Amino acid sequence: MVSAGSLAPWTVISQGSPMDYHQADILDSFEWSMRHDGDVSSKLASGKIEELTSALLLALKELDSIDSSKRACAMLLKILTFERSMPDEVVACLGEAGFEPLVRHFEKSSSVQVSCSIANAMGMMLCSPKVADLNPVLVETQTKKFLSWLSSVVESKGTPPTELVAALVALGNYLRSNTNRAAFVKDKSSLLPIATLLEKDYYAQVQVEYQTVFAFWLLSFAGSKEQNAAVEEAMNAAEVPRRMTSVLREVTAEKVVRVTLAVLRNLAKDYFGDALRREMIGAGLVGALEQLCLRRWNDQDIRDDLSELVELLQTELQVMSTFDVYRGEVLSGALSWTPAHKDEVFWRENTEKLERNNLEVLRCLARSLHESQDPVVLSVACHDLGMFIKHHERGRHITQTLGVKPRLMELMTAEDAEVRRQALTCVQILMISHHDLMVSGQK
Repeated sequence: MVSAGSLAPWTVISQGSPMDYHQADILDSFEWSMRHDGDVSSKLASGKIEELTSALLLALKELDSIDSSKRACAMLLKILTFERSMPDEVVACLGEAGFEPLVRHFEKSSSVQVSCSIANAMGMMLCSPKVADLNPVLVETQTKKFLSWLSSVVESKGTPPTELVAALVALGNYLRSNTNRAAFVKDKSSLLPIATLLEKDYYAQVQVEYQTVFAFWLLSFAGSKEQNAAVEEAMNAAEVPRRMTSVLREVTAEKVVRVTLAVLRNLAKDYFGDALRREMIGAGLVGALEQLCLRRWNDQDIRDDLSELVELLQTELQVMSTFDVYRGEVLSGALSWTPAHKDEVFWRENTEKLERNNLEVLRCLARSLHESQDPVVLSVACHDLGMFIKHHERGRHITQTLGVKPRLMELMTAEDAEVRRQALTCVQILMISHHDLMVSGQK
């Protein structure tokens, strides 16, 4: 029997389980090599990998102690990362049960370390083309459990940064396969939980931001026409361009900036259409890039991506009307005092366009009014609703259907003086609209 140092030998802890002595001895031998000389190449030679993998999967399936699960996970990850071909070798050993020896650890009461290690391993294994040889219905069910665990970690409030990073690393492993990327974006809401990690609450957690942006970088690579359309729709639904523009403004870590620029550059390419480019422009990315261009960057990739992204957005700007730019800003939610907001000519010429697409722009203004905590965004939203009421003959009626009056009344007592002023002005216009005064004057 080969002892694993101070750890209890597998030949001992496996007693009473379906694991036989030979399988346990294989694990002891491999673990001893890992912990002492570190050379495991002879243990992973052709003909031996199947026996070792089968023993590990049996350990993960039958032995429930946290200690044994941690040790089995450490060996599995060592195998998977030993050579690029190893995930294929391991998946080929899964058998009829598929990923069940791994998935069960997401469902039972397991340690965080074990769950994270299992997710990391499963993310790598799901990228193997050998997965196609398994039962597709079973794999789909098990993949959903894997992604469900990832979502629960990301969405849970107060998740420790180390656990968040581990979950994001596992997601990154999974998204390295184009097949997996295509499946992931079929549900356009799938990106939203991950995109929330790009908000200011996480800016100080550099590794969380980096792994989050890295996942989006993997998704930003072009695939089929249908896949690109699904990616574009999902990115828009999760407001990724707006969130990443904020990251570029607030996060200074060079590795985060580098990957964020790479994502935006990919999304600005022609194969994703103009919607994402216009959301970037609306979110104020052009101004953010101008500020980044003033910094000295040693990384050539950053300089190249900055140059290409500026060029792509400037080209888009040339074909956009003033209203297109304004609409992009409103839809992005990143409202600021750009020239159009206080331009009377703009409002006279474009007010009726705010009714298009089922009041799309007006509904976004109302959403910003209800959801934002940013004083500038709130001030601009109040101002623009007031301008719409003032310049549209049915402005008051249309605005009332949006249900914004209670929120406007609430903002009249806001802490910020400009928010109070703009909310008061909008309420005054709403109560006695310009159109009403004009009609009464004619009488």
